[in-house]
Amino acid sequence: MTFAAQAQATVDRLVTKFGNAATFKDIDTEPYDPETGAATISTSDKSITVAGPFGINPAMVDGNLVRFGDARILISAKGVDWTPTTTEKIVVLSETWTIIEVSPITAQDTTIAWKCQVRK
Repeated sequence: MTFAAQAQATVDRLVTKFGNAATFKDIDTEPYDPETGAATISTSDKSITVAGPFGINPAMVDGNLVRFGDARILISAKGVDWTPTTTEKIVVLSETWTIIEVSPITAQDTTIAWKCQVRK
């Protein structure tokens, strides 16, 4: 078993043990339509299990990039055929979070998970 496979197995165990059901909502706003007088908003939902949300160390809060109340969510790459983006919202434990930053976690040039900073 390669290091990447071992790392992926570890991430999967953590997500399974500490995971919560989550729904990612990809919100797409179409341009303003003068005939209807509004912009068209469409959403597509993706349901997965994520680890978190976990609080962020207060020492990391700078009031700008990281704010009080921000959290982190861990998403296993196994079985996920898309990359989380900052245009998505995520619903975990009945709370809606906005994705602020997405950082891939890699092993041997393979993405095994994504660490997302989220904000209410």
